Amino acid sequence: MAVMDRHKGTRKLLYQRRVHRFEMKDKCPDCRGRGVTRPVIHEFFYEPASPCASCEGEGTYKAWKQRQRR
Repeated sequence: MAVMDRHKGTRKLLYQRRVHRFEMKDKCPDCRGRGVTRPVIHEFFYEPASPCASCEGEGTYKAWKQRQRR
């Protein structure tokens, strides 16, 4: 179980680093500051990009943080 705990700790650390980097850039970590999220595209199916649910389409870190507090 020590291996699994170490893996979980590493994943959490990487996520925290990613959030910190996007905080410095003032961009949403989920949509990378674009304001839209693109679904996985399959061969015969096209779905247009939709507004980011985490920042409500703004693309800023501030909007993302406010949405996380809810």
